[in-house]
Amino acid sequence: MKDYLSFIELSLSSHDMKHPVSIEQDEEKAVSWRGFCKTIEILREDIRKHPEKAWRLYTDTIHSFLAGFFALLHEGKEIHLPNALLDDA
Repeated sequence: MKDYLSFIELSLSSHDMKHPVSIEQDEEKAVSWRGFCKTIEILREDIRKHPEKAWRLYTDTIHSFLAGFFALLHEGKEIHLPNALLDDA
């Protein structure tokens, strides 16, 4: 038995849209599933305006990183992480 859900399983599962799934560190408040999905959709709309296939992803917060990561994946973009992130791992 696995103790996690893949993103696709999470996306397809039924859950309360008000359930908190992330913390917005700038405002120190919980973000609901609905709010997280809305953030991703807003980013997707902006990404669609740019034809570039490869994107470098770097943000200051985990919430912003995850929203950007999922938005880029949904739009079929190639994500490049800065080397500094990989060096700290």
